[in-house]
Amino acid sequence: MIDRLHSLHRVYTCCLGVSIFTWTLLLPSAAQEAPVLRKSPANAIQGNVKKQSEAISVDAQRRLDLERTSVEYSQVLKEGEFAPFLSLNMESQKVDLDLKKMRGYFQKKQEANDERWKELERKIENARQPELERRARVLAKWDRAMNDTKSRVYSTRNGTLFNFFLDQIEVHAGFSSSGDLSPGLVSGLKRLDDNVLRGLKFEVTAPGGAIEVSMTNPLPSVLRTSPYLLLDPQFKDQRERVTTLAAQVLGSHASAEDKYSLSEDYIQAFEALTTSFYLKYPDSARKKISMTQWHRLDAVDAYFRKLDQTVSRAAEGAVDGAVRPVYTDIYAPEQRNLATLCQFLIQNGIRFAKPTTDGEFIYDQLFPQFRELMVRLDVEPDQAWMEDSLINLDLEKEVRNEP
Repeated sequence: MIDRLHSLHRVYTCCLGVSIFTWTLLLPSAAQEAPVLRKSPANAIQGNVKKQSEAISVDAQRRLDLERTSVEYSQVLKEGEFAPFLSLNMESQKVDLDLKKMRGYFQKKQEANDERWKELERKIENARQPELERRARVLAKWDRAMNDTKSRVYSTRNGTLFNFFLDQIEVHAGFSSSGDLSPGLVSGLKRLDDNVLRGLKFEVTAPGGAIEVSMTNPLPSVLRTSPYLLLDPQFKDQRERVTTLAAQVLGSHASAEDKYSLSEDYIQAFEALTTSFYLKYPDSARKKISMTQWHRLDAVDAYFRKLDQTVSRAAEGAVDGAVRPVYTDIYAPEQRNLATLCQFLIQNGIRFAKPTTDGEFIYDQLFPQFRELMVRLDVEPDQAWMEDSLINLDLEKEVRNEP
């Protein structure tokens, strides 16, 4: 159909050009002078007549072609045979517009994805930098513990070094999720008797300060011992009532009402004991006392604070709350060694506390055992651990998951 239209258009154009040329030859120019009549040969006259006849024929054919073309154009437009071409053209324009919109959409989406990748890279880098600094501190602390005797003794006797060892054991050996320890690990380790376990001090973190716990008794040490000045027979009955009620509050209860009643009884007994004590030792009488007596009074003050904190925390807990297990109840005497003790401490959130003055030698004796355990567990922060894949992470490769 399109070829047909093009053919008609060419015919129309050709006819129009021939007609104009023919009439130009036939019509005299106004600018020309009157022609000079000359005698021509017969053959020349005959040739001119022939040319004029041909020009007239060509013009007649042009008119005929113009009429035929006009009729065919009218027929095409009338029958609507050109409509599919117009429809295809409109569809093409619509597709081009849709493609342009899609390109704009995906370009914006790609820009948004690039920004999210950059944000993820920043988050990973912000997390990696503190980890790098933390490991640097760990490595420095490990070097001081192993190579600086003075620093090791100080950190050992305040409990921080052993807690550092617990953290490294958990990081490298995962004691919190492990079951029974392998025989090869515990074989040959020195046993921990009750004297050593009583000499070691332990605590758990709690609001208001740490609370001391025992490895051999479910009750905290604050209920098993009393400071020197409270051993006065004058305070015996009140002291025993306070410790008895405190132990009951720390125990199990049938209902919340029973626990509340015991807690109220304990508070009254505790207030009676503290009132009696401070009436005998008022603050005004502490101005002129010996250093020994001052330390004894300070010990009683600390005892009252720790006792009240321990019992109050238990009173505000759940009635059916889990009771903290006791190390010596879980492990038989032949199983009590540093490996099982570390596992018990890690799994129950217990930390080493500062020892008493007469128990510092026990901490000193425990350091070689810790060192042997670390060797068996292959726990030793070093430069390789410092420079592992986490520190040297290729952010671009990891984030974008590129090969």
